Amino acid sequence: PARRANQITRRRRELERAQAEARRKAHEERMAAEQKAREEKAAAKAAALERERKEREELLAAQRAEQEAVAARRREAERVKREAEEAERKRLEDEKKAKQAKLAAARSKMMGDLMGGSDEEDEAADSLFGGSTKKADTSALFD
Repeated sequence: PARRANQITRRRRELERAQAEARRKAHEERMAAEQKAREEKAAAKAAALERERKEREELLAAQRAEQEAVAARRREAERVKREAEEAERKRLEDEKKAKQAKLAAARSKMMGDLMGGSDEEDEAADSLFGGSTKKADTSALFD
């Protein structure tokens, strides 16, 4: 009977030890599974953050490229506008010079007319009224 009681006690202790070991093992497996789940969740979150970062960088790069293109178009438009303004200014300047030259020529002609006319008119007037500075050919008169 005492031996039998020792065997029962021994079996009960072994059973309790086995149950405690099973509980410990189950707890370790549960903790490992939870840790793995946390790591997978963290990895997924990190991957999502990385994707978002890359998307933001690509969006910013696209926006910068668009801004640079807009700035380049604006600079080109300003350059063309400046060239057109310069051409218009030069055209107006040339027109002004041409008008001034025309007016100067007209003034000169008018002054010449007022002061006695042109050289051709002087020669014609002199020959009509006998005031020519050229020697007259008189050989025909005395033949």
